[in-house]
Amino acid sequence: MLDRILFLSVIVLLRCQGLNLLNVAHGPSFVNEPPLKVILSNNSGGSIPCSAHGDPAPLISWLDGSEQPLKEIKGLREILRNGTLWFPPFSASEYTSRIHDQQYRCMASNEGGTIVSRHVSVRAILNGYELPVSVYSVELEVGNTALLRCGVGRDYIKVTGWLQNDEELHTGTGSILISSQGNLHIHNVQKHHTGYNYRCRYKNLVTNEEKVSRPGQIFVTDPVGITLSRPDTQNSVYRVKSGGSIDLPCVGQGYPPPSYSWFKVNAITGSPEPLGASPSLFPRDTVLSIVGARAGDSGRYICSISNQLNKFSVEHQLEVTAPLSASVFPTYLVQEYNSQYYDYGKDAMLNCSVHGYPVINVFWLKNGKILVPSNRITLQANSLIIRKVELSDAGMYQCLAVNDEEESQVSAQLVLGSLPPEFKSTFDKKTMVEGPSLSLSCLVSGSPPPSVSWSVDNVPINPAGTVSHRETVLSQEAFPMDKVMIGQFLRGDGIVVSHFNISRLSSKHGGYYSCTARNSVGTVQYSARVNVFGPPESRGSINQTGLAGRDVLLLCPISGYPIHKVEWLINTEAIQGPRPTPLVNGSLLIRNLEKSDGLEYECRGYSEGTAFAIAYVNLIVIGVPVISPFSFDGNLKEGDRSQVSCTISSGDLPITIHWLKNSEPLISTEEVQIQSTPFSSSILFFNLKAENSGSYTCLAENAASSANYSAQLIVKVSPRWIREPDNRTVIFMSSMTIDCLAEGNPKPTTTWRKSQDGVNGVYNYIQTTTGNVVFHPNGSLVIHSVRQSDEGFYRCEVQNGVGSLIKEIYLEVKVPVYFDVGVVNRTAIVDQDAALICNPYGDHPISVTWTMENKVIAGQDSRYSIVAANSEDGVLNTLMIHQVQRSDGRQYTCTASNSYGAQSLTVFLAVFEPPEPPTSVYLSEVGSRTATLSWYPAFDGNSPVTHYMIQYKLQSKPWRDALNLTVSRELSFARVDGLRPASMYVLRVMSVNTIGAGPPTQQLLVHTREEAPSGSPMNVEAKALTAREILVTWDPPQIEKRHGHLLGYHVRYGDMNSDQMMKRTIRGENIQEFRIVGLKPFTKYQVMLNAFNSVGPGPTSMRATTSTLESVPETPVKEVKCTAKSSTSLELSWSPPPESGRNGIILGYRVSYREENKIGGQAPIQETRLVGLETELKNLERFTSYFIKIAAFTKAGVGVSSQKITCATTQDVPSAPEDVKALAVSRSSILVSWKKPAKPNGEVISYTIYTQSNRDMSSTTMNAVNTQFLFLDLQERQHYEFWIVARTAAGDGAKSKVVSSSPTINPPARIASFDDHKYQVLGGSVTLPCVTVGGNNPRTRWQYQGSPITSETDVFNLDTDGALVVKRVVQQFKGLVCQVETEDGIIDRIQYTVDAIAPPVAPAIRISRISSNSIEITWNSPHNGGALIQGYYLKLKKLDEAWTEIALDYDLTSYSMENLPCGTTYSFNLVAHNVAGRSKPSATLTSPTRGSLPSKPNLNSMVSVNMTSIVLHLYGWSDGGCPIQYFVVEYRELTQNTWHVVSSNIRSEDEDVLISDLNPGTRYVLQLTARNSAGTQVVTGHVSTLTITGQTLLPLESSTLLPELSGGRGRKRL
Repeated sequence: MLDRILFLSVIVLLRCQGLNLLNVAHGPSFVNEPPLKVILSNNSGGSIPCSAHGDPAPLISWLDGSEQPLKEIKGLREILRNGTLWFPPFSASEYTSRIHDQQYRCMASNEGGTIVSRHVSVRAILNGYELPVSVYSVELEVGNTALLRCGVGRDYIKVTGWLQNDEELHTGTGSILISSQGNLHIHNVQKHHTGYNYRCRYKNLVTNEEKVSRPGQIFVTDPVGITLSRPDTQNSVYRVKSGGSIDLPCVGQGYPPPSYSWFKVNAITGSPEPLGASPSLFPRDTVLSIVGARAGDSGRYICSISNQLNKFSVEHQLEVTAPLSASVFPTYLVQEYNSQYYDYGKDAMLNCSVHGYPVINVFWLKNGKILVPSNRITLQANSLIIRKVELSDAGMYQCLAVNDEEESQVSAQLVLGSLPPEFKSTFDKKTMVEGPSLSLSCLVSGSPPPSVSWSVDNVPINPAGTVSHRETVLSQEAFPMDKVMIGQFLRGDGIVVSHFNISRLSSKHGGYYSCTARNSVGTVQYSARVNVFGPPESRGSINQTGLAGRDVLLLCPISGYPIHKVEWLINTEAIQGPRPTPLVNGSLLIRNLEKSDGLEYECRGYSEGTAFAIAYVNLIVIGVPVISPFSFDGNLKEGDRSQVSCTISSGDLPITIHWLKNSEPLISTEEVQIQSTPFSSSILFFNLKAENSGSYTCLAENAASSANYSAQLIVKVSPRWIREPDNRTVIFMSSMTIDCLAEGNPKPTTTWRKSQDGVNGVYNYIQTTTGNVVFHPNGSLVIHSVRQSDEGFYRCEVQNGVGSLIKEIYLEVKVPVYFDVGVVNRTAIVDQDAALICNPYGDHPISVTWTMENKVIAGQDSRYSIVAANSEDGVLNTLMIHQVQRSDGRQYTCTASNSYGAQSLTVFLAVFEPPEPPTSVYLSEVGSRTATLSWYPAFDGNSPVTHYMIQYKLQSKPWRDALNLTVSRELSFARVDGLRPASMYVLRVMSVNTIGAGPPTQQLLVHTREEAPSGSPMNVEAKALTAREILVTWDPPQIEKRHGHLLGYHVRYGDMNSDQMMKRTIRGENIQEFRIVGLKPFTKYQVMLNAFNSVGPGPTSMRATTSTLESVPETPVKEVKCTAKSSTSLELSWSPPPESGRNGIILGYRVSYREENKIGGQAPIQETRLVGLETELKNLERFTSYFIKIAAFTKAGVGVSSQKITCATTQDVPSAPEDVKALAVSRSSILVSWKKPAKPNGEVISYTIYTQSNRDMSSTTMNAVNTQFLFLDLQERQHYEFWIVARTAAGDGAKSKVVSSSPTINPPARIASFDDHKYQVLGGSVTLPCVTVGGNNPRTRWQYQGSPITSETDVFNLDTDGALVVKRVVQQFKGLVCQVETEDGIIDRIQYTVDAIAPPVAPAIRISRISSNSIEITWNSPHNGGALIQGYYLKLKKLDEAWTEIALDYDLTSYSMENLPCGTTYSFNLVAHNVAGRSKPSATLTSPTRGSLPSKPNLNSMVSVNMTSIVLHLYGWSDGGCPIQYFVVEYRELTQNTWHVVSSNIRSEDEDVLISDLNPGTRYVLQLTARNSAGTQVVTGHVSTLTITGQTLLPLESSTLLPELSGGRGRKRL
């Protein structure tokens, strides 16, 4: 809100100054900036809000850790419409570090610029995947301080309290201290602390859940000798916010319990200074408490832990931080923009104030990007300077302060208050006629708002009219024009709108119109031509100004349109170029103007005819100022005099000259004066001073332009003392600073030298490589710790090239007795000698005394002796202790003194011996190959344990074969790897120090868990048994790789060309073969096995491969095509069956064919075999239709045939008519009759009767429906011969036999019909013709098998034309005779045979094969009933279901019904059919497929129980030969009636089913249902859970109806 108020106030202020910023975008500012850190849970997800305000409203986006635009990932990372970055809940498998452990940054942008937020670190916690929060148990000696930690390493856990058993603990209660880190310190622990459980109460900062941790304990032991262990506390860096509190820990262990001292390191001297209690510092032994932390509390703190034996130290670095906050002034900066006319502009400065500490770095950003310094942009820690602001400098600037913990940013907006004019809209070129009005407009922006002027052909349009307040007159003396109007106004959005209107156009208004916009920053101009039709007309003479050295374009001031040609002349001479250059648009270009170009130029404009006009342009050339270079003397010193002159070597007068110093106007003073002439200006310096140094700029301006030139003035000043060094006396080992401060220009440099050997003579430069001696930036010499060697003469030398200063001093060092260290640790080994050395330094004489526990050691004891000797710098004194014992491990003091003081050296002697074995060794975790041991350290023999040694071996092996595992001394647990699964091991632990290894602990027995086998089945082989079966054999894995009891094998197999593998599970340890069925023939299979135990499967075996045997092809050939090649041959072609169905190598193809139908006889199926994909069937019957089928065959046999196709041979010429008769009818006529050809070989379309008599031959052709013809008008007794030729589409056939006859008056009676054999469908009727001619009243009689047919019967009927009708053919009629009789007896006779065509005889079927899902039947081809069998119909049905019918081909004699349900009964019969119809059905057979209901299982072997659950091993239920589809599991308590359904659809592959949440020691009724395709099997029985003590309930009485499972054999316990 404050930003908004500041923004509005700036706008009000600037508007008062004449600047309109209402339409300037207000850049973004964060309202809700993301936090520094976000920890989210995968269960709940999380969000990071980000919002900003500005005008217009900013757009929120996000950047990732690499500062790239953030991409949304649906379901994992999304940006909401309000700018919030949202992380939806996700599963553990969806966790990815690039999303859930990443840094992000929010970005806000609008037209004012872009800002970015501080970085926000996101980390996700996976709930359920972390170990429980626990308190870590500790072991320590009585009297020490116990340090209990909780939730170590989890920054999202905050400890809120501690419990001792169930009692709340508080700081200050007894010996209790709860530190700021949440750790529990218990001082002076005693044996009674061992019996407590300590738990912490903590809060999860992600889920806000409050919980209590798992407990830890304190194990308190008795001391064993004098000890001091290394501190549990590590050197660390701590941070605390200003005003906050923190506890610095320091915990050690030893006996006697150690004392604690706290020191703070002096930041200047580097020396530790002891700390006492103060209002803000409270040393409390194991904790240094700092309350109300201040910046001065930052530094290094040292904790000293010591007892009689040893001394250790812990060092902490404390950083007191204050939250970073940055502020910038001004937050909204309006800056003048550089002029396009001048070469300089104003500078912009932003000041950034950072509060808080520490501040590691400060960055400047512009529009969200790091700002890079340049020659214009200067970056400093607290300011940003932009020199000569440019248009591109506008935008959002941010000051970003960072340290290791946080970031803080603040933004400011730079707005250019003065902007050059910029056109927003202009006018186009126009071509118009005289009469209408003209309106031109220019829209221009700028700040301050620009003014707009108009001109035509560079002639200004000046206001001069009197018509209205907005009207002006385009005035030119030679060509006065009509009234025009110019208008200008400022829109609300800051746009200046200028209109130019002419009320009535004339040709003289044509020309180049220019719109020119100016403000204090710059000028822009736009021009376009307005053409008005009319003759050329001159505007007379105009003046135009140009700047020397620049280009100028002269426009010809002639109106009219069109102007076809423009000429330019100087003094009546045409200008041809190249300079000046006439352009094609009629203008004249003069480049790089010179004074000599200032002439009058004549232009002539010609129309298409003879009309032209002349105008003149008077060019005035003005020269721009040119400054001659100048500089200052390079060796000016303070007090000198100097002068510099700025001379304008060229440029038109008047010229104004100004001076600037460091970009600011220079003002004359008494000592610095400015003197000027019309074309020069000088600065006079009467007494140079250091402050006169700087950059001086001469700025020259005239009406044409401006120029500037700068030079640098440097005033040199000799050094002079600020603080002069003097002689010093200092105590040895103290710190000191010798000041040597001077000033001058240039800034002087300071060097130090020291005399050789302490003599005032030869001086050498002082070296600072050791770090003890350093040079302060102000020139002072600092010695951190003064040594004797530092005594002597010193020289400080100061110089800057102008002058120098030198000062010699003497440093005297007083040396009291001192030791290099105050405390030393010495070690000794039991039963060996120890030497304690005391080497004090200082001025002689020095006396030395040894004491032990305040008793002076005289050296007279047989176990002690003292050896002393003087050295150059002090005394060397040694105390010898012979045959060291454990009791010698204590504190010894060496006290030395001289005239200047005394000092003591404390020597702690640690007596070392091998350590004792660890205590409380126990197994904390056992795996299949690992065992984790934990223990508590024991007495270390006064020598820190260097490591622990774990020895382990198989129980069956001796210790000499044991393996060793080395464990770091920092650990009190270790995991032994490399064990064998399901094996018994023996383990023991030893402590090892520098003395050696201590005795081992008692042996610990470990039985490792089972593990999935590491070995695979061996010698895996696969052998094809049939086309669809493979036998797999193998050997089990090696015993040592089974890792437990093998339960069975997983067999995986699959086609080598497929990625899919089938899996079968075989149970049983001793099974070593398996038959795989249902495979594809002639397919290469791969087989792999895994052995499995109770843990899981082992590795996969080597792959075994084999190919199934070949089988007959199971898919037919494709694309069978048939073409009639001739009347006796057919041409066939086909494609091979699909490769997937060939089932082997195709050896060839069998083509089978048969006539489609044949009445009265057999037509056997013919076959031919060949290799190719096409063949020709030859020697076929003419004009006959055939059934054709093709099947591929392998070496296994013939496969599935193709669907039958029907194909016919073509027509051929027919055979001769079978018989011919020529019978005299009268004296002039003969009846010729004939019998159709026996083989028509096509459709007979006509008959031709040939007649010959007396060598005259004629023919008569008649339709094929006729079989007789009566020849009339013949000559009596003339001999006539006749023969017949039948014709088909193929042509004329063979001629019949030749018959002859002669007409006569009384011809004998004859029968014109012929003997014949007729076929008729059973039950049909047939007519038998009997045509007679000649004779005297001949009689026609019929008889059957010798019996006359005289009248109509049930079978026969005599027709009026003499034909016999067999009304219903039900059998074969043989011996049907028609005869013609006269008085002379039987003259002629013919005979018929009629055969009945019946349906086939019912086939006889039999079952040839039955499987679990198929039934195969076979049959023999039955009698066909007189016509070829066309096929069969198989009818089948399940019991109590409707019949279904399957059509089968004519050539089948067997059929397999596939994909039938297992264990299901079917009924079926077979029917044959031909053209006469269907046969009677065969006998109906009934048979089930193989398989039955699931068998009743032995429930004892399927159930495992414990106290609260039952496990069902459903894989033990036999399926009865039909795969089990699902199980139903129900149970109830024996005493209850309510059934509980565990599941009603348990798949068969779910091998184990758990029934949980049962009551201990309770009897249950269990009902199991198994369903397969053959039906349902239900089994019910009793089962009892174990009692709480793990006992089994007694069996029920024998009267119980249901079987009791709990006490039966084979029951398993979980």
